[in-house]
Amino acid sequence: MTDDRRKHSLKELYRLTGQIFSQIPALARLWGSAYRALNFDEIPFTPFRKPLHEARLALITTGGVHLRDQPPFDMADPRGDPTYRRIPATTPLSDLTITHDYYDHSDAECDLNILFPLDLVRTLVQRGIIGRWNVRHF
Repeated sequence: MTDDRRKHSLKELYRLTGQIFSQIPALARLWGSAYRALNFDEIPFTPFRKPLHEARLALITTGGVHLRDQPPFDMADPRGDPTYRRIPATTPLSDLTITHDYYDHSDAECDLNILFPLDLVRTLVQRGIIGRWNVRHF
């Protein structure tokens, strides 16, 4: 088997595994119970003290959202793709797509705002509830 074929086969295996886990949550929990996640003794936390109408907001998602012309996330990596994609704040939702095989994103494909609420942020900024939004999101 060639290296490219092996990579393709692994990618397909991970994609199918993700689809199965999204359809059978009990199986996903069983797999997750054996997952060796990073553990920390302390979780850094800073309370938010600024009034919201003075704050700047940036959206950050791990849901696989990116511009259609950006490279897709690597679904063949068993520990997940740790990279990110910059998404300009002025991007229309129609210019975005989702590359993520480990959850059912059919609802998000119908309304991306449930996963990446750009329209809501724009509305909150226009109404003065949030001071401003960042020039890019991730």
